[in-house]
This record gives sequence, C-alpha cells and structure tokens, in this order.
Amino acid sequence: MVENYYDGTIKFNKENLPITTKKDINYHGYGIKSIRYIVDKYEGVLNIKTNNNIFTVSILFPQNNEEKEID
Repeated sequence: MVENYYDGTIKFNKENLPITTKKDINYHGYGIKSIRYIVDKYEGVLNIKTNNNIFTVSILFPQNNEEKEID
C-alpha cells in the first residue's frame, strides 16, 4: 500500500482511475494505467481510494505455486 497527500479534489473516470489535474491531459495519467495493466496481467487486485486528503493505492497479487514468465 502506498499513501500520498493531495490538495483539492480527485475525480475518477468510469474505469475507477483518477483523472489527471494537469493542464495537458494527453501526456499525463499513464503511470496508473500502466500499473493497472500489470495488475490485470498477473491477476491481481488494484484498489485506489481517497480519504481526508490521502490518496491510497493498494495492490494485491495472488500467490501460487506456478511460476509465470515476466515480460
């Protein structure tokens, strides 16, 4: 779990990902999308929430006995 302070309001899109507050939206927001891609690829769970100006990202990956090749 990672927590970070933020000031203002965070809005989420229909995929429950935060919408960037940067002026140039075409060049921001790829980090969270990349994280979600990796979590989905390895059948994990991504949880993003906000509470009292704290932005929290939690990631859980399943533990199994089979080794998966990492690209």
